[in-house]
Amino acid sequence: MRSEEIVLLHKIKQGDEKSFQVVFEKNYNQLCQTAFFFVHDFDIAEEIAQELFVKFWEQKEELSINSSIGTYLKTAVRNKCKNHLAHQSVKKKYEDYHLFNQVQNPSREQLFTDPYLREKILSSVNQLPPKRKVIFEMNRFKGYKYKEIADELKISQKTVEAQMGKALAFLHQTLKEYLPILLIMLLIQNFI
Repeated sequence: MRSEEIVLLHKIKQGDEKSFQVVFEKNYNQLCQTAFFFVHDFDIAEEIAQELFVKFWEQKEELSINSSIGTYLKTAVRNKCKNHLAHQSVKKKYEDYHLFNQVQNPSREQLFTDPYLREKILSSVNQLPPKRKVIFEMNRFKGYKYKEIADELKISQKTVEAQMGKALAFLHQTLKEYLPILLIMLLIQNFI
């Protein structure tokens, strides 16, 4: 470190704002450019550079700089950018995970937000043979268990299971062009 920088750093450590201003004006634009190289967003680059200077001032008394002040600041801004990018990566993974779970496990309210999809599902249900449609609606729309359906309709539970299997296969086939297969299966299983 040059002697003039040693004096400048010493003054900054003592709280001399004019010395800090000199360091800021000499390095700010370069630090913004360095940050921009990493983050590709000028507003974020400026924010990173500004945060770095705030921290530099707040921790002025503990500063231990062996290289030049400029080199120290460039290294610090690179590290802040890497931390920012790592944080953004984690945030993106969380958002993707959250979005994936919303798609895989839609709430019943979400199913009705798209009238086109709702219409397609109801239209497919209406195409089921009458007995199969009644069994499907009792199970999926009214929440009846297979045994309850069998008792009420006076048919065997095996018949209910077979009719539900056929209904689900039909709905899967008729709706597959509208949604990914897994989502269709979840929609049918969770519908209403």
